[in-house]
Amino acid sequence: TESECDKLFEDLKTAFHTNKIEGCFLGNIVLTTSVRDEFEVIDGQQRLTTLIMFLKVLYAFDSTNRKLKNTIWLLDDRTDEIIEQRVKTNIFIEKDSLSFNEVLNENYEYEKSLNKSDKRDKFKINIQFFYKKIKEFIYQDGNDIKDFIDFILYDVSLLPIFTEGENTTKAREKALKIFETMNNRGIPLDDTDIFKSNLYYMA
Repeated sequence: TESECDKLFEDLKTAFHTNKIEGCFLGNIVLTTSVRDEFEVIDGQQRLTTLIMFLKVLYAFDSTNRKLKNTIWLLDDRTDEIIEQRVKTNIFIEKDSLSFNEVLNENYEYEKSLNKSDKRDKFKINIQFFYKKIKEFIYQDGNDIKDFIDFILYDVSLLPIFTEGENTTKAREKALKIFETMNNRGIPLDDTDIFKSNLYYMA
């Protein structure tokens, strides 16, 4: 939601202004892999998709930054042309998947007004929200966007926890076990959360 995007942005802004030396830790994500260089996200999907959209908005203000571009898309080694986006969604609702791909398109128009159907589209709402916030951050608050982007790229971290297996099923089983164990140490997961994870796994 917008309020969660706002909280993320405020946390990053606060860390940028007050805690540059220590940086900022955004938690962990649980991944699984059975194919080289491809990872399935078991826990942390919302955080990852939100961060990718945030980086995409930052790219609109620093489009010559190769490191930033390379965090959003896989690039051709010689031409720097975009091959494909790094994070893909295989969620069940096709229009959501198409919408996520649309906002990650290099030529997405941020200034375009949202139409009636877009006003229910969380990807479009959230990427527009970040764009508005970054504009305020630069033009109203007078912050140096390149300094902020360097902070995000070099001093903000996520801890990836990933499992491997001889096949996708074995790798997922291990990752789901980690996911359940980690979440049961803190606030216990709702039964529906465990059911949803296992449903994704079976699908």
